[in-house]
Amino acid sequence: ELAKAKEDTNKINLLRNIGVYYANEDPRRAITYWKQGVALSYKLNYTKGLARNYINIGTGYSFLSQMDSVIMYADSGIKYSKIIGDPDRLALVYLNKADGYRNLGNFTSALLNCDTASMYANKTGNTDRLARIYDIIATIYLDQKQYYAALAIYNKALAMYKKDNNEVMEGQLYDDVGMLYLKM
Repeated sequence: ELAKAKEDTNKINLLRNIGVYYANEDPRRAITYWKQGVALSYKLNYTKGLARNYINIGTGYSFLSQMDSVIMYADSGIKYSKIIGDPDRLALVYLNKADGYRNLGNFTSALLNCDTASMYANKTGNTDRLARIYDIIATIYLDQKQYYAALAIYNKALAMYKKDNNEVMEGQLYDDVGMLYLKM
């Protein structure tokens, strides 16, 4: 499909979807498709394509544990998500940025980005975004050995994942809570 696709927004979406397909097994390959999506988005002046692909590139670098790159691409994703006025995408990119800072041990910046992500997530009522924000905050408490505070916030996230019927994240959270109990 890609070989015969015209240079239009459909091709940008195709490049993004191909990247999503490869993201978990080969993030570097996924990033190359998303960067092609960025290049074509610039050429076509397609702001939504810039926002989506920059956010995905940041996610790809997260899979590669390159947190400085996560933050850098999140900033680009924020810029273009603000232009298109998409609060759901802004909640996502701010929580991704918060997680990048958390992984770098910069808890102050992580929490500030969680606050901003929460503001946007509350506008949309997206419980998945809110649950992920709680998940990041709980992990910050865990990293600081504040186990009971972490457990309380993990339980808030768990309730939201259950509400969304998100069994994958629910299972991941049970694993996180199990690790918390081991550390206690």
